[in-house]
Parts: sequence; C-alpha cells; structure tokens
Amino acid sequence: MQFRSVSALSLACSFVALSSSLVACDGSGGEGEGEGEGEGEGEGEGEGEGEGEGEGEGEGEGEGEGEGEGEGEGEGQPGWTTLSPYPCGFNRTDALHRDDDGTLWAGCGTNTEGRGLYVSEDGGSSWASFRAAGAARAFFDSFRVNTISRSTDSKLYVGGTGDNGARVVSVDASGNVAAVHTAGTQSGTTFTVGHFRRDSAGRAIAESLTGTDVLIRGSDGAAFVDARTTLFTDGSTHQILDLTLDGDTFHAVGSTISEPNLYFREVPSTNGGALAFEVVDLSGTGVGGFDGELRGVAAAGGIVVVGGVNEDADQAVFHVLDDAGVTLFFAADLRPSLRASTVRGVCAAAGHYVVVGDEPITRGLAFVFHSTDGVVWEDLTDALPENPGSLSRCVVQGESLFAAGAGGAVFRYDF
Repeated sequence: MQFRSVSALSLACSFVALSSSLVACDGSGGEGEGEGEGEGEGEGEGEGEGEGEGEGEGEGEGEGEGEGEGEGEGEGQPGWTTLSPYPCGFNRTDALHRDDDGTLWAGCGTNTEGRGLYVSEDGGSSWASFRAAGAARAFFDSFRVNTISRSTDSKLYVGGTGDNGARVVSVDASGNVAAVHTAGTQSGTTFTVGHFRRDSAGRAIAESLTGTDVLIRGSDGAAFVDARTTLFTDGSTHQILDLTLDGDTFHAVGSTISEPNLYFREVPSTNGGALAFEVVDLSGTGVGGFDGELRGVAAAGGIVVVGGVNEDADQAVFHVLDDAGVTLFFAADLRPSLRASTVRGVCAAAGHYVVVGDEPITRGLAFVFHSTDGVVWEDLTDALPENPGSLSRCVVQGESLFAAGAGGAVFRYDF
C-alpha cells in the first residue's frame, strides 16, 4: 500500500446558495454544553447516539459570536484551522454543509440536547440559531436535525423529527417553511428521519434513523409510499445508514452489526417503483469475510467511497469502488496507532475523497484520511491543532475541507 505526505491539493464541491434576503437568526455561538445519551443502539445510525447527515444551506443574520479561532471565509495557509464550535455538546455532529457563499450549516439531532438548526455566515467564526419567516420563526428550536440538503429547486431540505409530526420540511429563499413529509398513523410512516434526498425530477427518499422503514416518491406531486419490501432488488429489507446523490443517481449504504457491509447501488426499477437499489455485499465470504456496518457514502468523478467498521476485527474500514473494481482499505494500515475504530463520515468532490472517524472505545481520538484518486491515501490527523475525540461529518468545497464532530467542534483544512 502506498502512502504520501500531506501536500497542497484542491478540493471542489458545488452547492446552490440561498438568497441573502432570507431571515434573522438569534446569536448563539460558543461552545455547547449539552451532554447525555442519544438515540439508537447498534442497529440505528450510530453507536448509542445515532448518525445523521447534514448538507444544507440558506442564509440568515447572526447576532452572536461563538468562541474559537476561526478565520471566517478567507482562505488561509495550507493546513488546519480551528473554527468556532456550534452550540451542540456530547459526542457527534449529525449534519454539516457549506454553501457556495461560505455559509455553514450544522445539526446534532441524536444528542440529548440536540434540538436546533445552526448557521454560520462568516465561515465558522460565529454561529446562530436559524430563524424562519413568519409564524414559523422558532420552528427549528424544537426540531431534532439529522439531515440537511439542498436540491436543484434551490430549497433547503431538513429532516429529523419536530413538533406536530414534522419529519421533513423545506425552506425557500424567503425563509418560508413547508411540510414535505409528516408522520402518519400507519406503520412505516411515523419514524424519525435519518436521511432525506431529492433529485432534480423530484424523486425522493426518506429513511428511518433506527430501523428498516423507508419511504419513496416519484415526483414532487406524488405521495410517499412504503418501500421496505420493494426498494431492494433482493426482495429483503435493509437498514440504510447513509444516503447521498451524485447528480441524479442515488447511493446508499447500511446493514447492521450482524450483517455484511452493504452498498446500495441505484438500478432501473423492474416493479414499477420510482427507484430501486441493487444490494452489493462488500464484506466477502470465507476466511476473509466479516460482518459490520457501513456508515458513510460519497460519490464523485466515477468513484464511490463507502466507510464503516469491520465488527469482527473491531477496525475502521473503507471501500473504493471504481472502474477497476472494489478495493478494501483498513484504517490501521494508514494509521498504525489506531485500535478499535470506526469510519463515521465520507465526503467527496471530483478528484478529492475524504473519510473521517474515531476510536472511541480505547482513547477517543479522531482521524482524517484524504485521497485524490481513491488509490493513494494520506493521513491528515497529526496536523489537527487539537483532537476533538470524534469527527463524524465532512464536506469539501473549493480549496477547503470542513470537518465536524464531538462537542460541536468544527475544523477547516486548506489545501
């Protein structure tokens, strides 16, 4: 296996920004003090706290400043910069996203005090609670945010669980909040949303934070339907632990502690459904086979990277899928000091791929690996100005990588 030292590399990722005419925000920067245990256990989207994905955007006005050493939106010298933590305590970030204009968004719905949607308009120097328009101004104060994304309709989509059965909502350029999916009364419709994605045609997936429930729709005007027994081509039910889009192609990963690492690749539906996933077992069989979970997926430039854990060896692993096939990497091969460890998040842009995670059982230390081609990987961990104990979400954009984790910690790496 090849290794190389950290060098100046470019990262690119594009998203659609909200209009600057959005809303006002309450200043609430500084370090979060929330502690406690989260939701989910093994079978959920995290280890005791669950996991979510955040990729949202929008704009608001922040009145308060957080503590930290953030340098705002300007690009610094190559290396890490500690940004101000957003107001969320305990041990993970469920959602992180950066707009084209530099606005950062974060949420931590699986933490005990994990309510709220947080925004930074100055590149991470300060954070504020997002404020929607009109009567919904404080809507997100009681919302547990697990997933944030923007679709091609320029709307911000936020998922998790909130008041009055809210599970997925959209926010337009004026800050107006609209229901996208509300919990119903039937089984399979009431779950807390772990991830939500919408493509340019309005096709969408909402999946359960802690189980196999999943809803899909074929267009914006269509109703969501229960797809537990129809979504996967093997006819079985599977738990999705992460979900993303590369253009209009859906990618997902999942499984549970007693199952192989599973990658779900979108294929044409043969049963009349809006979409379908082929189930790809990445753990293998025989002497080298193992059980585990995949907790992160990202795709760009014809390369898919998925990451998680080999439960049999208690080691973080990630797989790279490209034209050459599938390549398995053990995190301990890149960082030999790692013991019990897990990949928590994966992010990518064309030509740049990043995995983040931690070893929470032994020492509570985070790690960060980066590659430009999916073949040669570099370890960026030692250059961190401080180790947050866990990194669970990352995004790449422009010349920078942003990573967030425990205690609301946020870092930027300039290439």
